[in-house]
Amino acid sequence: MRKLRNLFITVLLLIPLTVVSVMYFKTLDSRNRLNSSQINCILKDSRGFVWFGTPAGLYRYDGYTFKNFQCNSLDGSSLPDSYIKNLQEAIDGNIWINTASGLCIYNPQTET
Repeated sequence: MRKLRNLFITVLLLIPLTVVSVMYFKTLDSRNRLNSSQINCILKDSRGFVWFGTPAGLYRYDGYTFKNFQCNSLDGSSLPDSYIKNLQEAIDGNIWINTASGLCIYNPQTET
């Protein structure tokens, strides 16, 4: 009887965990404005943003929408190349971005 009671309590405790874990899965695709089917790298930064480096640019996801960063030859503060190879967050919160044309640093305060 005691074993059955313990099993019942264990099952009751596991059911909410199972339901909660299922809710966290979400499909991210072009409907959410992620315009590339290839993702080269992913980074979750210290502010909670998830970054996706793709051949078509850098995408920042806040849990609801994407913000896209791409190369703009007319803007000296944009990415030097839209092909993102790798991402790394520094201790100061800046994000180092390795593009096909070299390294650059994203400043979260100025969003450049």
